[in-house]
Amino acid sequence: MLYEAIRKASDIFHKEEKRAWCYDSYMRDKNWDMWQDTEALNTSEIARLVTFLKQWYMQFYPSSSEAQLCLLNAIRATAPYMKLLKGETLLTIDFQRELMPGITASQAINKVFEIIAKAQGRQDMTASSKICHTIAPDLFVMFDGPIRSGYAILLMEDYGQRFLPRMQKLARKAVAEYVSRYKSAEFEALQFLCSGCGHTLPKVLDEYNYVKFTLRNDEIWDVEFQVLE
Repeated sequence: MLYEAIRKASDIFHKEEKRAWCYDSYMRDKNWDMWQDTEALNTSEIARLVTFLKQWYMQFYPSSSEAQLCLLNAIRATAPYMKLLKGETLLTIDFQRELMPGITASQAINKVFEIIAKAQGRQDMTASSKICHTIAPDLFVMFDGPIRSGYAILLMEDYGQRFLPRMQKLARKAVAEYVSRYKSAEFEALQFLCSGCGHTLPKVLDEYNYVKFTLRNDEIWDVEFQVLE
């Protein structure tokens, strides 16, 4: 069952991934009030973010003061789109709904993703997914190269048009399976999926993807596709 695979993958991730603490430490210590208004962001917060990226062996991500300023300006440039997406969650967002004339939720997501991905003059999709998630952890899901390959994500615009919608389908299926099996409420399914680590659903899905595709753990496939007696 999918819900069991997601929960098991999260447990495996926190047991086997030695860098798991880096996320917890960064998300706990960042100045959340400052991130609510990007104009208030300072270079020290950006430096902390870059350190977090490098802890995940993204050693090629630029860390000079000039590069950090470019990233700061890019994050500030996403503010109009992030305001449109405020309060949205992965489980409930309607990707096709117009948030303003001519801009759907999917397009607003892609605007944010693209601006950050191109902050250093290149298309750094992995870094962008991580940065976007740390800004809005209830909506954006992180990925890396193996995960992108697993979901056939090839283009920049695939993030909002294909990847997040596919993550939503996964999340809704897992929740529906749990609710059906235990005759429970949706919030109880979410508690089950996330209670192992206390993270948001998008982070738990990232852990599931990471264990399944990056670590190539066969046990997750066995649990997810088990034949029920």
